[in-house]
Amino acid sequence: MITIRQNEALDEEMYIAFHDLFVAGVDFGEGIRENHPGITVINHKKYIEDYYRVHQAEVAEMIKNTQKDLDIKSTDFFSAIKDYFGKDYGYKDYVGFASIFNCNPRFVESGTFQVFYLKKPAYRIEVCFHEVAHFVFLIFAKNRLRVLTGSIQIAVHYGNYLK
Repeated sequence: MITIRQNEALDEEMYIAFHDLFVAGVDFGEGIRENHPGITVINHKKYIEDYYRVHQAEVAEMIKNTQKDLDIKSTDFFSAIKDYFGKDYGYKDYVGFASIFNCNPRFVESGTFQVFYLKKPAYRIEVCFHEVAHFVFLIFAKNRLRVLTGSIQIAVHYGNYLK
């Protein structure tokens, strides 16, 4: 099951992590500044708090609509995952957090991710399924490597979520 929630504190952390990050040809900081030209390292907590207060209805509507779409499409997604990997991975709880930043990180340790709330609905669903597919693959790989190597050390690398 995939659930979408709000987490302002995570956006505060992600602003600090991404505000000056440039990796693999993507300038995440520039993307943040395009949507939020007034945000800085000094004011980011208040900026994010104020932004959520002003845009609460939009964020709540995005969460509601995205959850509705996920509820409709997740059965087909997890069926395709089962067909490909030979196991049902829909039993786990996957959580996506709406974000005011277009960074879309995943957090393997907790099986959570962020999705940019201003993107079109189809893109948000694509991000959700993309991130969950990463988690499924990592669970599959961890289990497969354990079978191949007889070792459980790989579990330490992937964190507690991938059980």
